[in-house]
Amino acid sequence: TVISGTLNISNTLSLAGVAFTGPFKYGTAATYTSGASISHGFATTPTICITLPARDVTSTLTITTTGFSDDRATQSTPVYWICGK
Repeated sequence: TVISGTLNISNTLSLAGVAFTGPFKYGTAATYTSGASISHGFATTPTICITLPARDVTSTLTITTTGFSDDRATQSTPVYWICGK
């Protein structure tokens, strides 16, 4: 899916059976080094963060109050992300 412009979600969004009623933030990391933290911009820990391209099946995504990280192999292409509450 490609979205040009602004995506506004009103009401509840559900991903894989998990409902989100709070705000979403998204961004791009030009390159990504395994284990590096990406700031999500929330004041508290979000419920979920998703990175694209999809991470390896065996990797672990860690979400903290200030950011999130992934132990996937270093990516040379942009890593797109979305976090929500």
